[in-house]
Amino acid sequence: PILETQLVDRYLTGTDCDRGIYLVGWFKCDKWNDATDSRKNKCPKISFEEAKKQFSEQAEQLSIKKPVKVISMVTDIRLS
Repeated sequence: PILETQLVDRYLTGTDCDRGIYLVGWFKCDKWNDATDSRKNKCPKISFEEAKKQFSEQAEQLSIKKPVKVISMVTDIRLS
């Protein structure tokens, strides 16, 4: 999972820090309706709520599996 490879293995490994926050900016916007829009094609095919759940579960699992305490936050920054 990206939370593990990016936050835990890359940023926390080799430091005295055993706590981290994985912050995700959620850009996926319904206004990106053109199938050729590269922004829309690069976004995950899951909903905002599913992303919050997925990253939260990853953080919980990592906090059990490794000697770290991590949380995730998915922030809604879509255009309204």
